[in-house]
Amino acid sequence: MNEPTADFLKNASTRKAFHDVISIVLSNIDAEEEIYLIGGTVYRTLAQEWYGIVPPDCDFDFLISKPLARLIVPNTYVVKTNKHGNPKLVSNKISIDFVPLNTVHSIKTRELEPTLENYLTGVPLTVQSIAYDVKNKRIIGNIGLRALQERSVKINNPAEFAYYCEMKNKKPQDIIREKAESLSFSPDYEGLLF
Repeated sequence: MNEPTADFLKNASTRKAFHDVISIVLSNIDAEEEIYLIGGTVYRTLAQEWYGIVPPDCDFDFLISKPLARLIVPNTYVVKTNKHGNPKLVSNKISIDFVPLNTVHSIKTRELEPTLENYLTGVPLTVQSIAYDVKNKRIIGNIGLRALQERSVKINNPAEFAYYCEMKNKKPQDIIREKAESLSFSPDYEGLLF
């Protein structure tokens, strides 16, 4: 393991889809807006680079500072709406979700300012507490990085984890075990009452 940002970019740069998606997203965002790549694409890319796991699929989730003012749709994409009511671009095997910070469940329920830091403290699992700052080209998220380095998956935000389990209609231990297995990591059931 070297430097997380360099490792992420080294791995991601080998995939044409990554460059295409970043270009599409930047064309839809105003210059002053913040934009972060979040979710499995970030932590799975690092896990692939560091541990050789299966590469991430082509599902790109972007956290944006405010709702889109416009949506420029490339020819091969169609516009859909994700389960949270936010716009999603879909083409062949690629999907691009735009998630305005003020629509994030954990931020709304905790009545917090819509910031990246508040997003990271509100994700259900530790490994999910990581983001790639698209404009500044850097990895952010000490909790997520520690989870990746320790190769473990555990609860990050108990209330949001309970909500996540309910939305997935799965038992908490199954969620942790399945996520850990998908990364070849160890499940850590700390804080979980069976």
